[in-house]
Amino acid sequence: MNIGILTLSLKRGGAERVASLVSRYLAQRHKVYTILFDTTAGFDYPYGGELIDLNLPEPSGRNPLARLNNTIRAIPQLRRLKRHIKLEVMLSFLEPANIPNVLSKTTPCKTVVEIQEDKSYPQFRDVQRRGTDFLIRRLYPRADLLIAASAGAGQTMSEKYAVPPGKIQVIHNPVEVDEIRRLGDEPIVDACDFLNSPQGPVVMTVGRLTLPKGHWHLIRAFGLVRKAIPNARLVILGDGELANPLTALTKDLGLDDCVFFAGFKPNPFQYLKHADVFVLSSLWEGFGNVILESLAVGVPVISTDVRSGPREILAPDNPDYHRLSEPEYAKYGVLVPKLDGTFHSAQVPPTPAESILARTIVQMLIDSQRAKTYRESGPVRANDFRTDRLLACYEQMLKTICR
Repeated sequence: MNIGILTLSLKRGGAERVASLVSRYLAQRHKVYTILFDTTAGFDYPYGGELIDLNLPEPSGRNPLARLNNTIRAIPQLRRLKRHIKLEVMLSFLEPANIPNVLSKTTPCKTVVEIQEDKSYPQFRDVQRRGTDFLIRRLYPRADLLIAASAGAGQTMSEKYAVPPGKIQVIHNPVEVDEIRRLGDEPIVDACDFLNSPQGPVVMTVGRLTLPKGHWHLIRAFGLVRKAIPNARLVILGDGELANPLTALTKDLGLDDCVFFAGFKPNPFQYLKHADVFVLSSLWEGFGNVILESLAVGVPVISTDVRSGPREILAPDNPDYHRLSEPEYAKYGVLVPKLDGTFHSAQVPPTPAESILARTIVQMLIDSQRAKTYRESGPVRANDFRTDRLLACYEQMLKTICR
């Protein structure tokens, strides 16, 4: 098959990592073209096949008009490419690539779009989000197939955007389990304040400091954890636009001596190995790759029970989403009630959901037997998402759609 893999770039990100894995796997068996909007920023992930650069750099800042201009400019380029190199199918990742992929649809090339994020986020509705929603509703049903990283994300595509269920295929994100474990065993060579601080249990989270990750809820909950376990430490790996507000909140709560903002780490797994518990405080997710990565290195996981992702990983025996009012100690980790998404100041008392999160963290830190059980079961669950299992699903799906 002649296959195109389209994404904005191969800089760090969950969808970009999956695009890299898929392109490399398929290139061993098929003619693959990895098509990027821009390569000037370099690569965090390798690619498979032949590289094609559209020379459409991503606009700086959140400028919807500049992004729209890039989309419009990409359409004729992609249409010509599909015809010139005789693509049989083009698989794209994320909206900025998915939308021009559909708009450049041409026979006989099949159009497949992949989504990572569950788009049932009614409380966050800026102008750009509404515009994207409009385009998704009009365009995604026209794709030949939609791949969802989770069942929840796929269900939202059907219910909210009228994509026919028969056009939706769920393929969970593949995880390089052996590589993660190898990287986790690498020694830490850079200065790390939390490793040099007085000993105590480590609560850790990994993710960009952005609104969907809800880090402020975890920081506020950690204030309660410290009251129960005075030597506990919270380590946050990642960077992003909320770094300053989160740092200020930490200081206002009087936690600046025990909350460590470690920044972005190219290899977060060597730090994760030092955690006693990993916590995901997301307001919404697509899948939750970092949950699997934590399980792979044997770290117990606590996650908010958002509609898409965490439950599918941690509670496969009870996959139906429902609103929790108390923690659910599932087979492979703990699910806690959703957080309200409001950035409360230090003066506002902890919300009920934050209090439950804090109580669950404390319980995990003091219950050594429960933590041991999760440490042992986590790597077993991570093996269910190995690359060799899930990348073959991509190949089979593309073969089926091209028949």
